[in-house]
Amino acid sequence: MIGAARHTQVRGVTMTQRVGWAGMGLALAAMAGLTLPLAAQSLIERDAARQAERAARVAAGDKAYKRKQWNVAREHYQTGCDEDGYGEACFKVARMEERGEGTQRSMALAFTYYRLGCTMQYGPSCDRAGYLASGNDGIERNDEQAFEMFYFGCSFKSAESCSNFGFMHDFGRGTAQDRVKARELYLKACDMGSPNGCTNQGMMLIEGLGGPADPAQGRAFLKRACDAGHKPGCEKLAMASGKTPAKPATSAVAAAPAAKPALSQADYRMGLEAFDRDQFPVAYRNLRPFADQGDTTAEYAVGFMHAYGQGANRDYLDAARFLVRAARKGDKRAEELLGIIGPNISQAQFVYMIDAEGPDMSSLSAFDYEVEVYCQFRGPNCATWRKRYQQAEDANNRRAFSEQLARAWRQSAPDARFGNDPRRGGETFAACIRRQVRTRGATAGSTLVDYDCF
Repeated sequence: MIGAARHTQVRGVTMTQRVGWAGMGLALAAMAGLTLPLAAQSLIERDAARQAERAARVAAGDKAYKRKQWNVAREHYQTGCDEDGYGEACFKVARMEERGEGTQRSMALAFTYYRLGCTMQYGPSCDRAGYLASGNDGIERNDEQAFEMFYFGCSFKSAESCSNFGFMHDFGRGTAQDRVKARELYLKACDMGSPNGCTNQGMMLIEGLGGPADPAQGRAFLKRACDAGHKPGCEKLAMASGKTPAKPATSAVAAAPAAKPALSQADYRMGLEAFDRDQFPVAYRNLRPFADQGDTTAEYAVGFMHAYGQGANRDYLDAARFLVRAARKGDKRAEELLGIIGPNISQAQFVYMIDAEGPDMSSLSAFDYEVEVYCQFRGPNCATWRKRYQQAEDANNRRAFSEQLARAWRQSAPDARFGNDPRRGGETFAACIRRQVRTRGATAGSTLVDYDCF
């Protein structure tokens, strides 16, 4: 098969290693019933052995990581990154730097290793590098760099990178605004499994951005996002469908409390084991009910998954809700994570405030500032608030123009201080104007229109 590729499963992540010309030759020779020279076969075998060695090194690091043996895990990952040139290993070095595991937290080093992992064609590393380059977690905003990282991440089959790459085109970040391209990328991200891509594609269809409007199809995309557990997708689907949360019925008879779901220790243990193995969707599904009922360990795990968008949609307010509850009970890991994501929580609170209460409209400058900050924080209704600001600015300009016309009219009326001095008999219009300018001085010449000589 032309362009044959070999897939290796490592910790649930599929990595495609391209065989190249030697592999293609081997495949074609096998199809033709030919035997390749031993040297060519040896090349393929060495390549396979090298891939297996790299995967084994990362697996050894993962094993140590689960046991919280940070130094051992770091050594395996570091070797895999520096010596093997393995993108996933670089990604995991960056993640340890970002979380401060076994070392003092350094976002600058984390950013460096995320970018390095991207150059080694590991899509999730590109996505995280692009996110940081967008001005998050203390990294200076560089739209051109973020655009580049998301481009490569999307090329390396990262669904979230494709969604973020669409966002860059949607709002003209690092490139000219191109909503047709944004719509294509959101669709691609959604088809690759990104709930965020599905939500964005749905809103583009509903609002008719980047192409014809199709509200029915837009709602279908929002439903896909909601079914995948994407909270913003569910909220926008409810808004697009004209639905509001049902209010509890008022009745003289008190309703019986809803029965709590039966929770088993087997589910709890399964959730914790899945969390330790980075099997986050399973962990979230099993641990969320325990977190809702106040289990401290489950609260930390669920907060962690919301904070990093692992197994659940990234939602810093939900993350804070669970982590604060755990931290108040003395969970040190929750306290540390709150310190790490504190700036993100502040941004999320600002976005929530704008969506719930609206921006400061006491002046156009205040309105403009809060909308721009909201958009910089990637608020989901950026386009809507910008449109409302533009409407307010247009209305203000119309009002100012009307007031200016009124002032001009008042200035053009005869000046009562000098009295009306009409044209005298036999006096030409030019002579009248000349006489009035000489007698009234600069005042007459500065009025918009002087009617005395008409």
